[in-house]
Amino acid sequence: MASPSPARRWLFRGLAVLVGLSALPALELGLRVVGVQPGGTWEPPRLVQIVEEGQVAGGFTVRATPHWVPESLPDGSPGFRVHEAHRRGKGGGFPVGGSMRDVHVSAQPAPGVQRYVILGGSAALGLRPMGPASRKVPSEPLPSGAAAVPESIAIGGQLEQRLAERGVSAEVVNAGMIAQDSGAVRVIAEESLALRPTGLLLYLGNNEGIGMAWAMRDLDLPEVVPAVRGALRHSRIYRVLAGFIVEQRQQANASAPMVKKKTPSPGGQLEIGPEVLARIGRAQWQSAGVPLVDDGVPTDTVHAAILRRLEDNLRAIVQTAGEQGVSVTIIPTPTHLTYRPFSESSDPGVSAGARQAAQSLAQQADKALQQNDAAGALSLAREAVDQDPGSAGAWFQLGRALDATGSPDAAVDALEEAVARDLSRKRTQPAFGAVAARVCAELGCRTTDAHAALSRRAREEGIAVYDEILGDHEHLNPAGNAWVAGLFADLLTDGG
Repeated sequence: MASPSPARRWLFRGLAVLVGLSALPALELGLRVVGVQPGGTWEPPRLVQIVEEGQVAGGFTVRATPHWVPESLPDGSPGFRVHEAHRRGKGGGFPVGGSMRDVHVSAQPAPGVQRYVILGGSAALGLRPMGPASRKVPSEPLPSGAAAVPESIAIGGQLEQRLAERGVSAEVVNAGMIAQDSGAVRVIAEESLALRPTGLLLYLGNNEGIGMAWAMRDLDLPEVVPAVRGALRHSRIYRVLAGFIVEQRQQANASAPMVKKKTPSPGGQLEIGPEVLARIGRAQWQSAGVPLVDDGVPTDTVHAAILRRLEDNLRAIVQTAGEQGVSVTIIPTPTHLTYRPFSESSDPGVSAGARQAAQSLAQQADKALQQNDAAGALSLAREAVDQDPGSAGAWFQLGRALDATGSPDAAVDALEEAVARDLSRKRTQPAFGAVAARVCAELGCRTTDAHAALSRRAREEGIAVYDEILGDHEHLNPAGNAWVAGLFADLLTDGG
């Protein structure tokens, strides 16, 4: 049989190529119909696994050492004490260390006394604020070497006083621990039920990004913009293949030990830089081509994952406590709106020149404020936002300038826009109050929105109220501890 002519062979090859190419649109359509790899922005597969079918799949809590151990009181009666390893910040706490106060309590509260356990990170513990204006705040060293305010002026001590003034005999046990997020607090809360408390008091939120940053610290991010942007990213076939390849690389990298870049602080916490999550946020913004912020609310995957993780852990704490007849009261930490963004951002749609101009204008606005030129600062800050609407720094300076020119209401709005663009996710998110409200409405706990309450004050009195309450981005001044204690006292005595 004669072999096909060269022309016929090329015809067959062409037909085969056409058949293969025609299968690609069919495969793309099929993937879209069944909902495979939806969405319009790049996101790392490991982050996608954190929020899976509405549930948090990533668990970052390290439980190496019990937090409470049985230890008799000096009079020989049964008691519990914070484990020595956690007092010294060497207990393998989440994410890598942390420390607690040296608390030693009776195995159960005295008759007629309501026992409450306050839980959270260093803000709940009462770590001394680190801002320059807080240097005169009284402090005492913890066993780990970290400086904390005396218990009498921490939230717990002030809450005992507030309740006593209202005729309530109460004991507040401080189980706050440095550098803990809601997942770690969940573990400590479960152990604290052994203390037979009347209720658990949660003051948390300022560390919610720390666990995710720890889990994503070695993430292999695409360095080239086309890898996360352009028509190719809208192909479901590309997403499936790219996601599989990148995920395999991430899984291999995840087992590699992390190179320790900084010395642990006295509290035992290994610093996790704000750029860890910011790099993911920037890549997502690049893939979308616009800032992922809608009316002052972040819409990026990192923000959504943090909210989901917080809600999942709050629900678990409330449900576990409820099974033992223990009430739960939740106050998410307020956002310090006047604290400078940890991480800068930029609208991916603006030119490099506009980005640089915005940064320069924001710096000039800052200098103008230092020279008491509020009107000049306002003009410069507005121009900076016009040049780069995605800039956290530009919005931050606009908020300060608006307050300086007598517009505190607009100032708060601008500063909330700055927080939404701070891609570090290192600070409490304003949405945490709504998360707690939703959990308590469904499960029967008590809560109040501290961020909303403080921002209302700022809209009326000016943004200086933040410096009265907070000594840095998270830790409370004595006046702040008294304010939060008052919020807890109102919830506990008025029924929420």
